[in-house]
Amino acid sequence: MALILFSPVGRTDPISERNYRDGALLHICRWYKPDVVYLYLTEEMSLNENQDQRYTIALKMLEESQQLSFKCHLIHDAVKNEVQDFNVFYEIFRKYIGDIYKTLGPDDKLLINISSGTPAMKSGLTVMATLGEFPCKLIQVLNPDDREHEFHSKYYDVKEHWDVNEDNEKQPVNRCREINCPSLLHFNDEIKIKQLIASFNYHAALDLARLLPGPLTAGYLPYLEMACARESLDITKVNKLAIKLNADIFPVKNGAFCKIFEYALTVKLKLDRGDLADFLRSLTPLLVDLFEHILKNQGYDIRKYFLKSKTPTEESYRWDRIALEYSEAADPLAKGILNQLYQNHTSLNKALFVSSSELSAFIQNESSFKQEVKDLTQQLREIERQVRNLAAHQIVSISEQMIKNKTGLTPQQIMVLLRKAFGYTDMHISASNPAWDSYIQMNELINDKINIFSRQ
Repeated sequence: MALILFSPVGRTDPISERNYRDGALLHICRWYKPDVVYLYLTEEMSLNENQDQRYTIALKMLEESQQLSFKCHLIHDAVKNEVQDFNVFYEIFRKYIGDIYKTLGPDDKLLINISSGTPAMKSGLTVMATLGEFPCKLIQVLNPDDREHEFHSKYYDVKEHWDVNEDNEKQPVNRCREINCPSLLHFNDEIKIKQLIASFNYHAALDLARLLPGPLTAGYLPYLEMACARESLDITKVNKLAIKLNADIFPVKNGAFCKIFEYALTVKLKLDRGDLADFLRSLTPLLVDLFEHILKNQGYDIRKYFLKSKTPTEESYRWDRIALEYSEAADPLAKGILNQLYQNHTSLNKALFVSSSELSAFIQNESSFKQEVKDLTQQLREIERQVRNLAAHQIVSISEQMIKNKTGLTPQQIMVLLRKAFGYTDMHISASNPAWDSYIQMNELINDKINIFSRQ
């Protein structure tokens, strides 16, 4: 890996006649020890170099005293009267640095001196770096007494100046400062990433972040990966990343409850993103789980009548007809479920999947449930019946108005009913519980990590 320095040459280089300390060029070379130095000289600075070789001699003296070795390239330019013109130097530096950058290897690093030269030179280099055309590190060198000086002498004895240079003392002070100058291109990309996060589009945000340089995204990329895993309900991956990042993500800690509530949050996520068709299609598995836990809160455990899965990964619920018939006489739950199955199906000789229909019907027929619970479950089941199959099996345009026409409720009002239903389950998560805003809280956590101005 090679370190390359590009430096304009100013009137305080190489050693200031006002304070007899390193100019910015010499000071950066002293502390950063570059392998290659490119000196940009205007007509005035070229005359100085031709007259007494003050810049190259000073660099050779530094090499000898510090046991350094670097190649020095002089770039002579005819700029004279335009030294204060920003537009002139922006284009000039863009050309020269572009040519230098083409010669760099993949691991080489480019330093740029923004303390030498005219204000137009300094601002031109800074803007060029900010636009992000050439990855580089900007170096500013502070004046010894924190003030700027300009002094020009017709005669310059570089060896005499070297002998009295206070920066040659045994314990010199490093006055170099690396300027944290974020690329506007990367800054704009990170604004887009924040916008994608705000719209809950985590996968698009992650794809964009992966296109940016690794050092820029290292602080927040794992959080985007965690958000994507969460949306995909990969609980195991989220837990691993949360431990690694020391992040508290899941508002519901109970393992069984966590999976159901996280699914409910993805249903809300679909609504928040405006994915109304997916929102409707996602109702069915959620209602089955909701009704199961409403029953469980009242002491009815329907899982004992589930058919054992043939494979551990099978997620669909199926009724165990033999277990139901065996318990029909002794268990009102088994009897009620069987009665509903007989009404819904002509034959029970096939594998019957658990549906919200029979669970809702049992709740309606059971006297132990409050009327408000019965009304709520019946209303949710009717909503599912009216719009779920339409969204799942037909090519139709799903709009808020269409949903309201079919159900009498807006999608937002349906979500309110779902939230209310969680309060009647054994999870006891009320509709006003802050846990429902968990994704917004996660967004705030990620956004706090995306701050390009805080990185070094």
